[in-house]
Amino acid sequence: LLDLKSGAQMIFDGYNANPDSMKALLDNVKVLTLKGRKIGVFAEMLEMGSLAGALHEELGDLVGQAGFDKVYFFGPSAAFFERGLKKAGFSKGVNISQEFNEEMATEFAKDLHSGDMAMVKGSRGMRLERFVLPCEPKNFTSVYT
Repeated sequence: LLDLKSGAQMIFDGYNANPDSMKALLDNVKVLTLKGRKIGVFAEMLEMGSLAGALHEELGDLVGQAGFDKVYFFGPSAAFFERGLKKAGFSKGVNISQEFNEEMATEFAKDLHSGDMAMVKGSRGMRLERFVLPCEPKNFTSVYT
């Protein structure tokens, strides 16, 4: 759990991502009561093999039902994730890309305000600390930067 300069907080898990760990995070997101918004940043679950498309579509569907106010996703399975969000009827803010870009991370950091909670999760190979550092965390040290 990271405290950010903006007054928002962030749950950061950029080490491992698989369908079970993603579902566990989303189950917890559903029961959070906050003063602010819930914003999710998700990245590719790597090493899913031939099931990658279907698993990312399922993830998008679950994310779309979890009560987020805004969702970011990047990775090769972006189209599948987006299809899942649409299946869930998610119509709030969405920023999806097949690859990481600085503008997405900058937009994310600028959009966080006091009382908001951000959840950042994906496989280690996606280097999600690139979303953490622009948020100016007060209590984060990355050995990967």
